[in-house]
Amino acid sequence: MRGEPHGAVRRDDLVFARVREALASGGCPVCRLATHAVQRFLDNFLYERVNDPNTRQEVRASWGFCPHHAWALPAQRNPVLGVAIVYRDLVGALLDRVNAALRGQARRRRDAGSALQHALLPAAPCPACLHRQRMEEVYVASLLEHSADPEVRQALAGPAPLCLAHLALAASVARSPEHLTRLLEAQRQALAQLEADLSELVRKHDYRFRHEGLTPEQGTSWTRALEVLSGRDPNEVRSAPDVRPRAIRSPTGR
Repeated sequence: MRGEPHGAVRRDDLVFARVREALASGGCPVCRLATHAVQRFLDNFLYERVNDPNTRQEVRASWGFCPHHAWALPAQRNPVLGVAIVYRDLVGALLDRVNAALRGQARRRRDAGSALQHALLPAAPCPACLHRQRMEEVYVASLLEHSADPEVRQALAGPAPLCLAHLALAASVARSPEHLTRLLEAQRQALAQLEADLSELVRKHDYRFRHEGLTPEQGTSWTRALEVLSGRDPNEVRSAPDVRPRAIRSPTGR
């Protein structure tokens, strides 16, 4: 059997390289990677695929993108022409449906309203959402496959636990009970530490203990808890206010 060509890199190695990089950044690595995958998808869509017949058919079936991904389009490179080409087609299709509904109303068809309602329902989900789902499965599978890697286990047990949705996804796609068990053991350690940090955050908001101050992990535990239960902010916005309790200064200023 012939080996890999010299210099060739397998796709799963490239996937795991991205996973490893995301693990080092903190937070749910799959959320981070999926968000970046969607950004690349949208950029590629506007740059290369707006005139592709198959792509246009998919976009027509979904009536464009969902609100979240539609409003991510203006942040891509040179979005104006691509958006105009695609959405001119969609606006034209919508106009056709409205005209058909008006003709039905003029003929006093009683089902004109229900026919319009049916005609306006998307026949397919948002293409960017579908791409995100596919990439989430790819990245979760890579995490499971490398769950014995010490670097992966250490990251998942510390600053980079999976969010609830991606933990559930891991349970559904795991091919090996051992892979899932290793991932869950790391997740349990991370969740236990997060719970302890949250308890300290609550305790140190009591005026009797404010003078103790908070560690960085305790001070950020409330936003980390939001991410663990609801997933990472898809817009990568980190504008939450600093709520660390400050020590009460004495009248002398000491």
